[in-house]
Amino acid sequence: MALCRPVTATFVFTGILGVASVFAQTEVTPDAAGVTASTHDGNVPANTVDGSLSTRWSANGEAQWIRYDLGASRTVTHLTVAFYLGNSRQAEFDLQVSSDGESWTNVLAGASSSGTSTQEQTFDFTDTAARYVRYLGHGNSVNTWNSVTEVSIFAEGAAGPTPTPTPTPRVTPAATPTPTPTATSSGPTVTVTLDPANARAAAIPSDFAGLSLEMQAMRANFRTPNGNWLAGGNSAYIAMLRRLGVRHMRVGGNTMERIGTQYAYPSDADARAANDFVNALGGNLLWGVPVASKYNASLYSGYAQRMIADKRQKGYSFGTAFHVGNEPDGFGVSQSTWQGRFDAYSDAFEAALGSTDARYGGPGCASSQSYANSLVQNPRYLGSLKSHVGPITHHWYPFGGASSYSSPGAAISSMLSSGNASRYQSFYNGWARNAENAGFKPRLDETNSLYQGGYSGASDAFAAALWSLDYLSYFAQNTMLAGINFHTANQTSAYNPIEPVGLASTYTLKAVGYGLLAFDQLGQGRPVPRTVSNPSNVNLTAYAVLRTDGSETLRLINKTYGTSGVDATVVVVPGKTLTRAEVMYLRQSTSSVTATSGITLGGQSVSGSGAWNGTFTQTLTPVNGRFTIPVPRAQAAIVHLF
Repeated sequence: MALCRPVTATFVFTGILGVASVFAQTEVTPDAAGVTASTHDGNVPANTVDGSLSTRWSANGEAQWIRYDLGASRTVTHLTVAFYLGNSRQAEFDLQVSSDGESWTNVLAGASSSGTSTQEQTFDFTDTAARYVRYLGHGNSVNTWNSVTEVSIFAEGAAGPTPTPTPTPRVTPAATPTPTPTATSSGPTVTVTLDPANARAAAIPSDFAGLSLEMQAMRANFRTPNGNWLAGGNSAYIAMLRRLGVRHMRVGGNTMERIGTQYAYPSDADARAANDFVNALGGNLLWGVPVASKYNASLYSGYAQRMIADKRQKGYSFGTAFHVGNEPDGFGVSQSTWQGRFDAYSDAFEAALGSTDARYGGPGCASSQSYANSLVQNPRYLGSLKSHVGPITHHWYPFGGASSYSSPGAAISSMLSSGNASRYQSFYNGWARNAENAGFKPRLDETNSLYQGGYSGASDAFAAALWSLDYLSYFAQNTMLAGINFHTANQTSAYNPIEPVGLASTYTLKAVGYGLLAFDQLGQGRPVPRTVSNPSNVNLTAYAVLRTDGSETLRLINKTYGTSGVDATVVVVPGKTLTRAEVMYLRQSTSSVTATSGITLGGQSVSGSGAWNGTFTQTLTPVNGRFTIPVPRAQAAIVHLF
């Protein structure tokens, strides 16, 4: 705990409109009676609130937790945490809050400690009302132990009903975040009016954001001699994906269907390693089986049986579905042949896996929508097998192939076009709407900006960050798509969200990855209808969700750029009484959509270990119930209203 609670700090933020917002932050850490844990090794949870860095709580294994009961609901602002051996390894964890101690919400996912200090480190997040705070551990960079020496919890306002502190003199430093420069409230005005009372009943799925990988890359020692890329021990890649909010992995691609020793299907050991990875990630898995030249329903259903048996033996609970084929329309497999082979796989999976684990989907076509439309109308799958089928999938690179463009600028013009919304909706209506209406879950299981690896200078430029955020937001807001998986090639490519491809000690977040990161910021919730008044026809999109705590999150994306770009002012009418707004910006340091570096969210870039310390850098109050948000050209604003 920090020095002699209650410790109160007063912060003054001058918002964009020049209105000062003043509030106090007080330590509300409970005493030993308010601390419990999933387990311990003799180093008990109460040690984390005894004011001593020489004691600790320790528990071995994935998802071990320690919980703090604040005694009453408080608006929690941040935590400071000290870690055992914190100067020699990085702890990996989530911070969660709850109002009832049963249902938990991440306020900081995929977090990691610095690895350079044993002192308390500050972990900031959006102010959230909660009675309970939980540290959910995912081991550390060396092993699977979770070990915390001290925790201090801070909330707004005067001290609440917290116990008498242990008076150990120790100062916890905290820094006020430096605001990201933003434009003044000038330029054309766009008004966004929200209707939270009519928010969609269904929330955006927790595994909406995903990645797609090539089957060839699942084999041990792919590109590196040190083991499997997808393995439970690849903590750096797991931390990066958790940071981005990626909770769905699709494995397939063209290399699954190709013939040759270099395209041999992964071994059972490779599949077991992938199980370990997905479990550590905390996501779901879509694993492909061949349907073209390598088709063999008996062989691959046996493989699936062993893969599921390994998962069950280890006690893993993540979802697994098997995807029948990859782009059958591109590998010479007709619709009728594919359907016959899908039926054969269905029989084999049902026999090998049983009704509990038999889950299979498809077709994942490159262009033809008839395969999917026929599948969802097939009487065989409209009865008792219906719950076993899914997702219904398709592949899409909305701007075609890289070779069809003569310059990065031409590709960027397509990626940031104001006409993309109608393109997206038309694509969805052509196949996914039919799956939705028939009661199936459609998923875009392979996608990116342009096929052929993307266009260098466009698919890896800041334009791709704005595009991917807009792309995710459009489908999450306006359709019932179950999710989107951005494809990673089996080699260095412009469109890869993260590089390098394969096992590594650190990774680099690319432009598409920053779009995923921005989408994940307070993005879970129910889509809110919005009315947009845009008399100047600014190329700006707006999306909104209603969160479970009653707050609202908006994504405002200004897709204008260059000399024709405009700095917009967005007036937000929240549709309910909300008294405060926080804003963070996705931006490039020089507002260049062609730049491949200098990208930040909340004023910070993401490190090679997945660490990110971005914050909401502007605090606003409403005027006559309306919030005014500057959204400069070639920037996106993530706005939290509460």
